[in-house]
Amino acid sequence: MLKCECPVIALPNGLSNGEANQKISEAGYKTVLCLAGSGSNAGTSTDKIRFYNRLNMIQEPNSYMNVRIKLYEKGFIK
Repeated sequence: MLKCECPVIALPNGLSNGEANQKISEAGYKTVLCLAGSGSNAGTSTDKIRFYNRLNMIQEPNSYMNVRIKLYEKGFIK
């Protein structure tokens, strides 16, 4: 058990639509992991919810992934 909030959801095959995005936001998720180049229509990031493409995910420890996400959020990785 995490015993902490986990406001991230990864969509199966990265696919979604406007109705699903609304439900995801209403459920309290703040980050959606989707797939670029797979026909994904996940949506555009707003102040309430952020969309990140996860194409070519690599096997790495969670701590490395967390650092990579933070660097991306701060604009160091594009």
